[in-house]
Amino acid sequence: MQRYLPHGILIAAWGDFVTGNIQHDIVSIVSGIRSDIANDFIVTPLLVRLYARWLEHGKKAFVSAGSDVDTLLTPNSRDHALADALHGMHSALTHGIKDERGSYDCLYVVFSAQEVFMEAACKTLTQVLPYIDHALRQVEHLPHQSVGRGGLYQRFSLERLLSAREREILHWIAMGKTNDEIASILELSLYTVKNNVQRIFRKLNVSNRAQAVAVLNRDA
Repeated sequence: MQRYLPHGILIAAWGDFVTGNIQHDIVSIVSGIRSDIANDFIVTPLLVRLYARWLEHGKKAFVSAGSDVDTLLTPNSRDHALADALHGMHSALTHGIKDERGSYDCLYVVFSAQEVFMEAACKTLTQVLPYIDHALRQVEHLPHQSVGRGGLYQRFSLERLLSAREREILHWIAMGKTNDEIASILELSLYTVKNNVQRIFRKLNVSNRAQAVAVLNRDA
């Protein structure tokens, strides 16, 4: 693939893009960017948006470039290696395969640090995609990959996203404790607790404590 379509990150996704109940694999030449650091809160909204655009383009390969790539990511998708790597990409080439018989549509997104993909890249991806799709369908799922009925958060694990301290603070938030009370319980400064709470909100892509607790309960 690198020979015919040079890229930095490839995301292959499958599932129900309407409900957001999808899985994805990540292949990358960027150090440390692999499927095992996949983050649903970063990748799933991105893929849902690109899938909608793919439909708008008549199910044909299309290119997103420049600032358009950044706008596809959620505003709070920072503080994560994958988000940083995606923000470093300047163009994205998207194409998919519509599964008319089953329920698992597939979407493939090729990210590059170069400013724009050449027109020939769309033709290349169109030609090779059936072979890539066929090959990947022969690969076994990873342990955490199982498209079921739980929707976007079914596979999400807080342990993969939050630090031990952040999970501890989120636990006390769920217990109804205020920042002052958490600072006292954990023997931390109020400033430290407030900073951790804000990081938790950003990582979970929520805006308040109730939403953060809802995510925690979904993961339970």
